[in-house]
Amino acid sequence: MSNTQVDSLPSPHRIALLTTDNALIGRLQASGLVPNLIVVSSVAAMDTAIQTLKPDAIFLTALSDSESLTYLIRTLHPRLSRRRIVALSHSDDSEDVVACLRCGADDFFSLRDPSQFLLRLERILNNLRSGTPRRSMDTRFKTLADSAPALVWITDETGSFIHFNRPWLEFTGRSFDTEINHGWFQGLPAEDRDRFRKAFGDCFQKRDPFRLDFRLRRHDGLYRWITCQGIPHYEEDGVFTGYIGSGLDVSDQHEAETLLAYRAITQAALAGFGRYALSQHTIQEIKQEATRLLCDTLQLDYSEVLLFDPMDSDQLVPMFTSGLPNGFQHGPMTAGEARISGDNHLRLDDDAGIFPGRENHAALNVRSALAAPINNGVRIVGFLTGLSTEQRSFGREAFDVLQALVTTISTVHQRNLAELALQESETKLLQSQKMEAVGQLAGGVAHDFNNLLTAVRCYGDMLHDELTEIAPQLKARTSEILKATARASSLTRQLLAFSRKQVLQPEVLDMNGVIADLRDLVRSLLSENVTLDVTFLPEDSCFEADRNQIDQVVLNLCLNARDAMPQNGVLSLIIQGLEVTGANTHQLAPGNYVQLTVRDTGIGMDATVKSQLFQPFFTTKPVGRGTGLGLATCAVIVKNCNGFITFESAPGKGTSFHLFLPRIDSARAQFFLESEQYTLTGKERLLIVEDDEAIRHITQAILESLGYKVTVLNGSVEALKFYQDNPDSVFDLLLSDVIMPEMNGLELARHIQAHFQPGLRPMFMSGYLGDTATVQAVADYNLPFLEKPFTMDSLARKVRETLDSPPVSLPLEG
Repeated sequence: MSNTQVDSLPSPHRIALLTTDNALIGRLQASGLVPNLIVVSSVAAMDTAIQTLKPDAIFLTALSDSESLTYLIRTLHPRLSRRRIVALSHSDDSEDVVACLRCGADDFFSLRDPSQFLLRLERILNNLRSGTPRRSMDTRFKTLADSAPALVWITDETGSFIHFNRPWLEFTGRSFDTEINHGWFQGLPAEDRDRFRKAFGDCFQKRDPFRLDFRLRRHDGLYRWITCQGIPHYEEDGVFTGYIGSGLDVSDQHEAETLLAYRAITQAALAGFGRYALSQHTIQEIKQEATRLLCDTLQLDYSEVLLFDPMDSDQLVPMFTSGLPNGFQHGPMTAGEARISGDNHLRLDDDAGIFPGRENHAALNVRSALAAPINNGVRIVGFLTGLSTEQRSFGREAFDVLQALVTTISTVHQRNLAELALQESETKLLQSQKMEAVGQLAGGVAHDFNNLLTAVRCYGDMLHDELTEIAPQLKARTSEILKATARASSLTRQLLAFSRKQVLQPEVLDMNGVIADLRDLVRSLLSENVTLDVTFLPEDSCFEADRNQIDQVVLNLCLNARDAMPQNGVLSLIIQGLEVTGANTHQLAPGNYVQLTVRDTGIGMDATVKSQLFQPFFTTKPVGRGTGLGLATCAVIVKNCNGFITFESAPGKGTSFHLFLPRIDSARAQFFLESEQYTLTGKERLLIVEDDEAIRHITQAILESLGYKVTVLNGSVEALKFYQDNPDSVFDLLLSDVIMPEMNGLELARHIQAHFQPGLRPMFMSGYLGDTATVQAVADYNLPFLEKPFTMDSLARKVRETLDSPPVSLPLEG
């Protein structure tokens, strides 16, 4: 500093300097800033100077190792009243500075940097000249800092921390001596320490204000988040003296912000998982994604989906995993009581005894875990588990994430079940629509087609009989015609039986007789390399059923057997008696049964075919070779007879079908069989009403050949006109078609009985009865009925049977 500057800053204060450093004395005297300098070299001399000369400030340097600065300050401090003590030293070590200030020095003057000597001396003298009560201000500042709710700290110009207020020390639980300088850094986590040093150092070098967040260990050992703000401090003359700052415990706010951020991230992840589950992903892919997301969201080591073993419901099987070591082999895992945990969450600490998959925890070093059940809407099917190798206490947030994942998985399970149920319903609906279509087809075709078949069959029968005498060599050809019409008749019967548009006419049949009658026909249907083997029951094998339907069942099973033996083989028809006395594999009620076995040595069936065998429209035959209705129709017919049908088959080992029909006792069977032994001819007067010309002609020809007097009318309108013109006409039997224009056969018979001939016996014939009400009326009133296509023999028998039975009166409508 120039002389002008020195002279302009005279100091009226008396400065007492305790030192043996002559160079320092010279520098002070040469500066011209301390004209009233009192120099002493011992503590005793300083005592005398204090008492007699009353200096305003005391400057000290160390005199020796034993009379160090701190020693001198502690010695002189009690004697100085309000005088200032300035420690001077050639050291700028922060620990020396702090030690001097703690012993009572008001300021520390480093002599190490000569360029700063005059500047710092000038600042100290200015403070003395302004009369600033430094000690008083420091005391008040410290009192204020100690009463503040913040954690206050101060550094010197070197960056050493020289002061911490009382709240800071209470927060950390450490002493002032431990915290000063950089000792408080030990309260920072190791991972935060270097980061704070660097950030604070950068700001300190630039003299920038700063705000830093860091974790500081509290007295209870917990780390709390501190928001710390610091600003550089300058004296009035602009000299930088260090930083002063404060910190606030913002852990609650930080945790709240962290929780909000975590929730936002979690909700976004769960929303993404929901979209993933709703897109075109399989349930397996969804479960795998759930394990990954659970690990990532909750920062777990492992996650697994454990499902109940379908072969052992007490065992769990790991199906989907995340984080497990490559090649890790699970041991057996029991479900135990976890299966009945309902919707409760499981925590390893609370539910160690029933926690799913606990048998493998030791091998994975699992210390904490959580789990929740996966429900498919019907039952618990497994668990989603999260595993950690650290000791953790899972809170509500963790279980909310877990529950959201299992809820989504469970929803997908339920959706899949609903889709399967919907598919099943759609299949059933489609099936019912097919059945309705079959019924419509049967109704549309059967009436006209059966009329045609009736004419062909009956004329064929007549031609076959006539050729026996005049051209026996042609009988083989007419036999083929009759076989073809029989197969065509069987097809229409299948359609009608399956759509339940048939009128059943149960009668007592002997299975021996049925098979005997069909044996030649069956043999003619087989190829030459297939042998027919028939085993009859040595005694009566009687049961009650519709003959046409039983023939249909037997022929259908025989045709299927033939198709199963394209090369060669044996078709066996075996009749047996069976007595059921208790529980059995076929679920038959106790009693006696007639058992018919149809066995072939053909190609057999696999499990897939067997599972669909009786389903309508299922067929293994090429297009055009099978309708898929044969076996389904057989099952319906047998069930309508209160019977049961079973089968056994294996690929390459042939197939056996077993029919079980309730057996009728011998006495009852004999009565019915004997009652059928009567003549088929007669002389009664018959009225035939039929709107099909071919049927009118062939029916009239057959009945007249049997001796009956026959009148034929074309439909119900012509029949009503006939009775109106001939009201006194009397007939023994009305044989009427059911389906006719204007008025059906039942209505016609009812009208004739009500207005013209009350005692007239009605008999009906049809290839299709139309609506269900007509079928029900025929069954309810036990009306004589002949199904088209019929044969000469079946027509003759039914007419004779009706004439020999009491007349049936139809009730009036309404």
